[in-house]
Amino acid sequence: MRPEVLYLGVYVSVLNEKIYDESYLEMLNFIKEEGFSDEVHGQILKILGDDNEKIPLDKVLETLKSVSEEEKDMAIMLALHVAFSDNYYSVEEEKFFKNVCLKIDYSDKRFAEMLNDAKALSDNEIQKTVKPSKKLHGKVFYSLLSKITSGNLQALLQERYSKCLLSGTDYSDAIKSMRQISNEDIVFAKEALDNIAGKMDTFLNSLKESTSAISRIKKKITKEDDDDKVKACLDGIKKQVSDFINETKDRIEVSLKEKEIASKYYTISFMGRTKSGKSTLHSVILGGENKEFIGVGKERTTRLNRIYNWNGIRIIDTPGIGAPDGKTDTEIARSVVEGSDLICYLVTSDSIQETEFAFLKELKEQNKPLVILLNKKENLLHPIHRKKFLENPLQWFERKDNDSLEGHFKRIKEYAEKYYSNSYFDIYPVQLLAAQVAQTESNSKDKKKFYRGSRIQHFLDNLRIQILDNGKIKRSQTMLNGTIYSLGRYRSVFDEQLKELEAIKKTLSEQSSKAVADIKKARKEVSESLKNGLESIFESFIQNDIREFANENYDIKDEDVLQCRWNSFFKESGFEKSLQNRVKRENENYRKKVEEIIKSFSETLTFAFETLDMKFDISSTFDTKKLLEIGSGLVGLAAAVCFAISLPGFGILLTAVALIGTLLSGLFSSKASKIRKAQEKLYSSLKDSFEDQKSTNIKKIMGDFGDVTGKVEKSVIRMFQIMNDELEKLINELKPLCEMTGVYEDKLNKIYALRMMNFCGKDFNVNDKSLYNKIKVKHDFGKKIEIKTDLISWVNTSKLKSILQEDVVFTKFNK
Repeated sequence: MRPEVLYLGVYVSVLNEKIYDESYLEMLNFIKEEGFSDEVHGQILKILGDDNEKIPLDKVLETLKSVSEEEKDMAIMLALHVAFSDNYYSVEEEKFFKNVCLKIDYSDKRFAEMLNDAKALSDNEIQKTVKPSKKLHGKVFYSLLSKITSGNLQALLQERYSKCLLSGTDYSDAIKSMRQISNEDIVFAKEALDNIAGKMDTFLNSLKESTSAISRIKKKITKEDDDDKVKACLDGIKKQVSDFINETKDRIEVSLKEKEIASKYYTISFMGRTKSGKSTLHSVILGGENKEFIGVGKERTTRLNRIYNWNGIRIIDTPGIGAPDGKTDTEIARSVVEGSDLICYLVTSDSIQETEFAFLKELKEQNKPLVILLNKKENLLHPIHRKKFLENPLQWFERKDNDSLEGHFKRIKEYAEKYYSNSYFDIYPVQLLAAQVAQTESNSKDKKKFYRGSRIQHFLDNLRIQILDNGKIKRSQTMLNGTIYSLGRYRSVFDEQLKELEAIKKTLSEQSSKAVADIKKARKEVSESLKNGLESIFESFIQNDIREFANENYDIKDEDVLQCRWNSFFKESGFEKSLQNRVKRENENYRKKVEEIIKSFSETLTFAFETLDMKFDISSTFDTKKLLEIGSGLVGLAAAVCFAISLPGFGILLTAVALIGTLLSGLFSSKASKIRKAQEKLYSSLKDSFEDQKSTNIKKIMGDFGDVTGKVEKSVIRMFQIMNDELEKLINELKPLCEMTGVYEDKLNKIYALRMMNFCGKDFNVNDKSLYNKIKVKHDFGKKIEIKTDLISWVNTSKLKSILQEDVVFTKFNK
């Protein structure tokens, strides 16, 4: 059989950054049975360790494409077996196998059969429970004596009592009860998360429809497809909200996946800095089966979360936190926090530093129960230390001198309380090396001494005793309180989004009103300036240019010649160009004024829009081509003026001037006087005709300018209105999502409160919705939960505080 069959399964194991020991050890046995070389084992470690020299997945698939159908079946079967190690078939795994089947030409029908078989096998596995042992009645005796004795005898009797509990049916019954609680509570958690995810889908669909509507409206405003800054502005805001909603949906999907997996097991995660002893603890718990992973060097397979089952408990061994370049390791370790019922944080006696406790802040944020495992380091492989240890295996634990454990306890509590906020956690001192030496020790007497002196069994027994004493409430804490944490986080960010959007909308409304008022003012000012400028140009032409023409052409009697002279003069005078330039200048002036207003408006909104990672720019609201059409339209002005000059009245006037000049020439006293009169007569005639057209032409220009600037003004107002309306719609659609999150947060808090009351000896049905109306919960997450209810008269909360590691207060409604 080709090793690629194995490699495919290994690639599945690293999909979700977790290695399941059972599957890994099966692979090792398979390697030995099939006679694979050490090279194959090394390649597996390289894939697990994400080594640069690992065999690429594409190469594995390329090889599997050409193998026999039997080997393809074996590869798929093994890979599916690994995928279902956590009894869950994730979306990532589904995509992975779809790609694999495509690349190796594997039948969809055959894969479906294999998948169903793997699911059935997984369902059968999860039904298995811890084997119940014979019920031992001695536990009552040891329990009683441990309460009335003290000192070493009390510790010994307590140890005997624990062993009785863990040897009888109590432990297996507790595992079953926890699974039942998990199955009930995950229904509430899934209902909340599924409905919120559904509401998010509705929100996103509405957002898409709204964006389409904006496109349609914008086209109606500008009739242009390439100038869409209004839509771009709104899209910038909506994209930010949309991206956040999609990210939240993805987190919900991951959260649901974690809860599906976590519901099947009570889970303890071992965390701590690199080389704190997690892998050694792993090996000790598994009785030495972990040795394949210890000291593998650069492969660093412990960069992945390693999962194994131990006495009905799921243990997760995480990578080191806070290692150099260990950001990825920390992220991988962080991924298991949500599904954990208890975090066991390892620290070493030789290096208790504040920095390694900073991660506890994240644990407290999710209110994850914590125990500290203090690994007392001592080189027991050195003959002198070994001899000293065997003479008194518990001296390191019991000593009261300067080398006692008290100093370590003090520093741990000081640092842990700083980041974890309280001191409800327990500290368990152990010597992991002593426990590891016990596994390899050949002398049975020394073996027992090393194991007993390590105090590892005391720690392991206490982990399982916690399941007996408080496993059910811890399961609810993971299923319900963990979901409450997620809902609170979502609601908090929804609230922030709403506040940002409402702040933007308020500022937009205030600043847009000011901008519109400023634009109206600018329009009025520029219109007055344009009118004054046009009148000035007309007046200058009348006073200067027409006078000049009259003075030079008074003696022309032929009307056609005079008309030709006038046309030529008018064209060369630059009058038309002056009018065009004036309109263009005022047009540019208006454009600049409005751009400055919009720029000022944009800068005022910067603080709001920057939080949404988008810049506001509507300078292209102005249709420059349209505005310049006013200037282009002035080309017809000359024709209009020329038309005025060639009116019949003007021709008659010119004729009359000529006739009068002929008939009355004898009346003038001199030639100079006659010239002045002829010039004045021609000037008056031209002036009167030109002034008749002046008001008409200025009115026409001002009308055209008013139409265009009015459209600009309306476009800007409409743009602001669209933005305002769309922001209002966005806010109104986000509010129900925020409200729904709050409703489910409140509901789960009430169910969680009922679970606490049941833990304290009551028997309330958490499915009885009428009870919800009789409870009010105020939850300062991770710090304090205050429950108001008349359902119970009194609750001893001291034990709850210690278990849940946050303050719990019960009060009555009438208080």
